[in-house]
Amino acid sequence: MDFQSDDALSRGPFLLIQWGSARIKVVPYTVTVNRFTGRKFLVVLAAWLVLSLAFGGAPIAAAPPPPRFVTVPNSIRVLAVWHNGNIVGQLQPSETQQAPAGDARLISKTASAASVATNGTLHYSIAITNATPITQTFQVTDSLPAGLSYITNTVTGGFVYSSAINSLITTTRELNAFYGNVITTTGAAPYIEIFGKPNVENICQDHPFPDCDDNAITVALPEPFRYFGVEYSTITLDSNGFVMPGSPLSHELDTDSQNQLLPDPSAPNNVIAPFWDELDLKGTNAADTGGGDWLYAAVHDGGTNADYLVVEWHNAQKEGDAGTSYRFQVWVQFQAEHITFAYDTPAFTGDTSSATVGFENSDGTLGASYLYNGTGLVPGAGTELGLNAVFDTAQLGFDARAQHNLRGCSSITNTANISGASGASDIAAASVHIFGPCDFLPIINR
Repeated sequence: MDFQSDDALSRGPFLLIQWGSARIKVVPYTVTVNRFTGRKFLVVLAAWLVLSLAFGGAPIAAAPPPPRFVTVPNSIRVLAVWHNGNIVGQLQPSETQQAPAGDARLISKTASAASVATNGTLHYSIAITNATPITQTFQVTDSLPAGLSYITNTVTGGFVYSSAINSLITTTRELNAFYGNVITTTGAAPYIEIFGKPNVENICQDHPFPDCDDNAITVALPEPFRYFGVEYSTITLDSNGFVMPGSPLSHELDTDSQNQLLPDPSAPNNVIAPFWDELDLKGTNAADTGGGDWLYAAVHDGGTNADYLVVEWHNAQKEGDAGTSYRFQVWVQFQAEHITFAYDTPAFTGDTSSATVGFENSDGTLGASYLYNGTGLVPGAGTELGLNAVFDTAQLGFDARAQHNLRGCSSITNTANISGASGASDIAAASVHIFGPCDFLPIINR
């Protein structure tokens, strides 16, 4: 559309419309029936503004966009309620999930297909992961069972085939130690207060706890999440500012109020701590001297279409100090290994010198502390932190052929063994179904 200037706009009669700080000068007689210029657009706009003001005021503003983060209805179920390390509420043992002892496997193995015909070929992939806190030298041996033949010149990643023992072997491989850290992250969910929102569980008030001090609950989630490479469908929430994937062992929470320098092999383990300290929240007893709320909810992120479990400590109080107030969250993304911490503005009113911010694995051998008893960094107001776990890995592989004399309706399994200089060891196996004619003995009725 042409918006060229014309001296006629500055001469002759005109209409001046003022709307707030906006002033519009309109020259109606400059519009002609055979020209649709910028001047005609101004007249149409002016007429619309006049009618809007005369019949109902200013134009209706567009509706604001919906919020990005929304608490949503969920099927999170409480499996167990704990106080001072003991079960005091409902427990459904078939659904609780103890934390696995190994976390990330030292070795894993897969085959390129679940089934193969005789004379068919398979590719085997082997991954080595140094899930230990020290630099390791590893050796791998993969012995081929009867029925599998190595295909020449197909090894990758440092494997060597030994015909003398019909096995794939490696020279010594060095892998760096596990590295863990808590880092300032961008793009993570910010502190979005869930207190007072719909579909939110107020743990201290809803269970109820007469005094909400040294308590925990284990919940079953509508979707699983991953932590240190392990998939979990349950998680334990502790009133003292941390969560634990899975369910605690008996008496593992006896010392849940005593923060640790993570990682630490002593109980509790598998700790994820946005702010682990001796907290005392408000219980249902009117005489309870604790303060603050402890909540959880399922939250949908409309920006990334991701779903989270959000646990919030809202104005949590430090044990014996009524003047303190702590506001922080942990976000656990479903169907992913993505866990972050979020802190309000302000995040902490009161002492932070006896707290831990960090994480560890299920046996307390791997992890990191961002803050411990005043050493490290106190999370800043309005910041987000992310868990960063880095494993050094190596990939190996080879091809093999299923021999022609294999019987159908059977399977063949071969196993890889790994041994480390420090005594670390593990095994991994891959099984493949052989399809073809089944051998059987006929049943003869006499």
